Amino acid sequence: MKSRQLDNGRIKRLAKTVLLTVVTWYTLWFGLSALLQTANPIVFVGLDPGLSWNECSMTPTLSPGDVLFLQGVPSDQIEVGDIIVFRNPRNPDDLIVHRVIQIVIRDGRHYFTTKGDNPRTNPWSLSYEKDFPATYIVGRVIFKIPLVGWVWIAVKTPAGTVVLIGCIIVIAALELKGKGTETYT
Repeated sequence: MKSRQLDNGRIKRLAKTVLLTVVTWYTLWFGLSALLQTANPIVFVGLDPGLSWNECSMTPTLSPGDVLFLQGVPSDQIEVGDIIVFRNPRNPDDLIVHRVIQIVIRDGRHYFTTKGDNPRTNPWSLSYEKDFPATYIVGRVIFKIPLVGWVWIAVKTPAGTVVLIGCIIVIAALELKGKGTETYT
């Protein structure tokens, strides 16, 4: 009977740990969103199709795997030279990280042109990043943590997802099994 109670105790402890992890993540995310005034306070620099694993459109300033922290700012506070994250006007689900190279004000509204820092991949601005309105801007990059995002990049691959799920199952099994070979009679 005590063995069954011990298993129930471990299951409850595991459930509390999972719940606490989820609550902590969402509290951190929404807290940063409120503090930094943007719906996306953290973004990861991902891999660009057609480029090597250590290169992106913002190399050498940024590298794949960098974690970027963003701050929402009014469009009149963004300056030429700032690195911003914006929604691709052709596909708003895609976030792009590029440097502002031109700002035009028409009828009191700000329009931006951006370009990546990598001269090999971005010798000029692409058509979708020319003269787009401020409504597409997610935030201005305020600092980065290099390379930490590789974990996220790896997990987004099919093999990485399998490894992550496997690790979660192993950790849960070990937690449910117990740390020692305790016996109760």
